Amino acid sequence: MANYNYCAENSFQSNKDEILYMPSYSSVIYELSEKDGVTNYMNLDFQGLMPDISFFSSLKGKRTEDKFKLMKDGFAYYYSFNANDTHILIGFVYEDKYYLCFINRFSQETSIYDLPSQFQILTLTNNQLYLRSNDSDNPIVVNISSLND
Repeated sequence: MANYNYCAENSFQSNKDEILYMPSYSSVIYELSEKDGVTNYMNLDFQGLMPDISFFSSLKGKRTEDKFKLMKDGFAYYYSFNANDTHILIGFVYEDKYYLCFINRFSQETSIYDLPSQFQILTLTNNQLYLRSNDSDNPIVVNISSLND
């Protein structure tokens, strides 16, 4: 159980007839289907924000608190995962700043934006991103149609 405390949860997102799966601390997103299993994958460039296997090997024998500190100090953590027909959205924290990473499902190009810390992601539709502010429970709607260009 000590390893569980510092690992991010695996991320799943259901979208129509597929399930998108991103293993914890990974830069790969798999598309799964009920009848065909793994149908596709995207190996994304997160610009060094995700650790490699050698990093995890270096954590053996360390205390849980030390493992999380090493993870938090060097890599992205706390993920949210949403998808629509054209984009996958991954929210994450890096060096105590929040970011939104939009991934074009067809070209697999990524666009990363700052997200002010007073906002949380609620959901993503084909044309809009819904956020919530710490100051209000009313959703804030952001048009994302410009990302489709």
